[in-house]
Amino acid sequence: MNQKSLSTWLKGAIICLALIGAAVYAFVIPQYGHTIRALESYSVRYYWAWLIFVLISGIPCYIALVLGWKVSVQIGLDNSFSYVNAAMLRKVAVLAAADALYFFAGNIVFWIIGIYEPRDVLISLLPVGCAGAVSTAGAALSHLIRKAADIKNDNDLTI
Repeated sequence: MNQKSLSTWLKGAIICLALIGAAVYAFVIPQYGHTIRALESYSVRYYWAWLIFVLISGIPCYIALVLGWKVSVQIGLDNSFSYVNAAMLRKVAVLAAADALYFFAGNIVFWIIGIYEPRDVLISLLPVGCAGAVSTAGAALSHLIRKAADIKNDNDLTI
C-alpha cells in the first residue's frame, strides 16, 4: 500500500468516525438521557447538566480527529516520520488523557451530588479506559515517530 492510498483510507476512517460520533452525540446520548429521566425521577432536574457535561466531553474527540486528518495529509505527502506528526500525535495523547480525567472527575462529582449511583460510576469507567488506551497509544506512537524522524535526519545528513 503506497502513501497516497494509506492517506485516503485514513481520511475515510476519520470521516466515518466523525459521522458516527455526531450520530451518537446528536441522537443516542440525548435519547439515553430521556430514558434515564423517565425511569428515575431524581435525575429529571439534572438532565441538562448531565447532557452538557457529556457533550463537552466530545470536544477533545473532534479536535483529535482534526489532528488525525492533518497527520493523514502528511502521510499522503510522504512525510510520515516528521517532528510535526510526532507533535500532533502527542497532542492527541494529551487530549485523550485530559478527556479521561474530565469524564472521570465529572462522574465522581455527579456521584457525590447524588445524580449517579456507584454502578453508574463503574459503567463510566469504560469510556475512561478507552480514552486512557488512546492516550497511551498516542504517546507511544509520538515517541516512535520522533525516534524515526531523528534517524531520518541523521541519514539525510550523511553522504
